Order: sequence, then C-alpha cells, then structure tokens
Amino acid sequence: MRVVVCYIAIFFLFIGYGFAQEHIAPLGYNPVIKEAAKKDIGRFSKKTALSLPFFEDFTNYDVFPDNTKWADHEAYVNNTMCVNPISRGVATLDALNQYGTPYDSFYNTVQLYCDSLTTQPIDLSTYTPADSIYLSFFFQPGGNGFYPLTDDSLMLFFKHGSDWVKVWSDTGSMVQPFRQVMIPVNDTAYFNDSFQFRFVNLAAFQFSGSTWNIDYIRMNAGRNLFDTTVNDVAYTSDPSNILNDYTAMPYRQFLANKSGELATQLSDSIRNNYDLPKTINYGYIARELSSGTVLGSGTGSTSIAGGGSVAQVSFPAYTTSTPIAGLDDKIIFENKFYLQSPAAADSRPNDTCIKDQVFDNYLAYDDGTAEMSYYLNLSATLPGKVSIEYHLNQPDTLRGLAIYFGRQVPLALNKPFSIIIYKSLAGVNGFA
Repeated sequence: MRVVVCYIAIFFLFIGYGFAQEHIAPLGYNPVIKEAAKKDIGRFSKKTALSLPFFEDFTNYDVFPDNTKWADHEAYVNNTMCVNPISRGVATLDALNQYGTPYDSFYNTVQLYCDSLTTQPIDLSTYTPADSIYLSFFFQPGGNGFYPLTDDSLMLFFKHGSDWVKVWSDTGSMVQPFRQVMIPVNDTAYFNDSFQFRFVNLAAFQFSGSTWNIDYIRMNAGRNLFDTTVNDVAYTSDPSNILNDYTAMPYRQFLANKSGELATQLSDSIRNNYDLPKTINYGYIARELSSGTVLGSGTGSTSIAGGGSVAQVSFPAYTTSTPIAGLDDKIIFENKFYLQSPAAADSRPNDTCIKDQVFDNYLAYDDGTAEMSYYLNLSATLPGKVSIEYHLNQPDTLRGLAIYFGRQVPLALNKPFSIIIYKSLAGVNGFA
C-alpha cells in the first residue's frame, strides 16, 4: 500500500528578539470559549431559588456553568486544565473573560478582579445557625495551565444583604493536588430566600497565567468541620481515543489501514473518593451516532481501587465495519464508559463518561483545546522552523490548513511567518 507523508513547516521570523529558543507561555486567548459564547443565549433569565442540598462537580460537557445553578458564565468548564480532579470536570477561573479574551488586552502589569462564579439564589429562609450548614469545595492552583503568582488570589464571598463579604481566600502557588475547604454558614443575615456565594480570582502581574480550578462543591445542613469525606466513585477523565496517533481523520483514510490506526485498547480512569478500598464494576458501549449501530460493548469488568486512589480501567479496542454513512461523510463513534449498579449514596452524573471519536475531512493530533502557548524566541538573523508530519494511508488532496496562533498582548507586529508543504523530508522515515 502506498503511504504518502505530508510535512507542514512553519517558518517564524520574530523581529527584535534574542536567541532562538523554544518557550511556553500562558494562554492569551481561548477559542473554545469564544465559539461557545456565540451560542450562549438566554442564560440570565430569572430562576426559581435553589434549595439544599446544593451540589456541583461540573461533570456536564458545556463550556459554561449550568445556568440552573449559576448566575454568570465567566468560568470555563472543562476537563483539560486540571490535574487529577475529584471527578470529571472543573470550573477554571483565569484572566480570560466570557469571550475567551483577556480582561485587559494591553497591559499585564496591573492587578484586577477577573472571573466570577456566582450561584443562583439559594433559599435558606427555613434554616437557622443551629442547623449547622457548611459549604465545602476543592480547589487547585495552576493545574495544566500556568500557576498563579503569590500576588494572585482565589476568594470566596457570601452575599450579606446587598453586600458581598469575603469569607475565605488563598494566595497563588505552584501546582498542587486539589485541596478541600470547609466554610460554615452561621451569620443570621444569610438565612433568607436569596442567599448566594461567589468565587472570584484576583490576577496580578502577568495575569494571563493566573489559573485556578474548582471542583466538587457541596452545601448542606447537618454538617460539621470534619465532614470532609467524599463518598463517591467517579470518572475523572474522558475515554481514550480509539486511534493510535490522530484524534480525528477521514473515515476512508482510517479504513485503508484500520489495523494500523486502531489503538489496542479503550481506557479510562475512575477515582475512589472513599477512605476505604472499593470494588468497581464498570462497562462500556460504543455506537455510531447517526444510525445507532452498536460497534462494541463490554460488561461485568471489575477493578479494586484503594481509598483515595485512581484505577485505570480498559477494554480491548473494538473492530469496526463501514457504517451506513458514506466514506466521505462526517462519522461519529460515541464511546461511553459507565459504572454498573453504583450505590444509591454515590449515584451521580459522574458515573458515566462519554468521548466522541470524529471521522471527518481533516487530520488532527490535538483535541481542540489549549492549555498553554508554544512559541520560538528568535532573532532577525536566526529564523526558526517547526515541522509537523501527517501520514496518509491512501493518496489524498490537501485543500487547507487550520492553525491556531495564540493572541499577542498587546500587539502582534513585526512577527511574520510562512507555511511550506513538503511531500517528504530527507532522513525522515526512510526518505532520501
């Protein structure tokens, strides 16, 4: 079988910089948020006051917080900015607004309040301080983004009448595991039908690197300072891709070398948040979405996870046949992992995790999200080159490229680049 290899080389010439070196930098722009904001309509309609217990672990697949629970949409809900979350999904607070652009596009040497995460009103009018209401949450500085500096902070406010009172804060630090915080709700002024709490991050110098992740928020009566146990078994990551190299590719390219493109197994990770070991029963099912055709399934698998540990679970990769759709059509395989017969105490949306495998008219290695920026620090006389290889399993036609260039703050002047397509590179994969 003929294999055609395509190399894309991007030539950078950054004027006025020093030596040619590779660097990473914070995000200056998030296109995932920008695209979601275009579809974000009617999120601020008046909602009925919530009641206790309040729970949120951001397991949903929306980019913005659930508007039945949250009154703003500045936080970024995702599963890529975090490291070892309590369950799948976190709310990330950084210095990018609800459109994915910096709050200040020209200066990064000032200190300013950035993202907010505010609940819808919560009715506490039937409670008193004697009911021992506590709010708990987990937080993590940095994660897979840049960690916040010591002048940065994450803060929690309670609504006190028409004012907001700060009840907790933490300063920036290096990336750490998620830590849990317990806050009592004991001021009589809070016990009304419109109580709210709000997370806010304060970003300081180089604020585009100020990243905080929040997970597993709980608020209920009858708790105490030592009520920190999380009785839950939860998925913490999305199922792996069924492809070895690409995250997306044309289906006809896949069929031309199916055995070479398929991964050996489909895997996921499950966290046992109990203090004691748990036997985890799990299964999976894969479907072709347009027709509903079942492509593969598995049940009855078990794994034992120690208290507070993560179990890696997997099934052999399923083999596929051509779906009803044409070879040039967009085809989606839905891969769903789920827990079998979870206990009533921990039955939550995080018992199920879904990952779509897309076959379309493009090749991609990345998952469509960005956590950091990559760049070359170059001089006028030392231009740099970055090459990316894409292999083909049958001849094809290149009709376009999609490249995300990180936003430059304040300006992107005098930074020209060019793109060159190579059929092969000497000394690579046997080419002379």
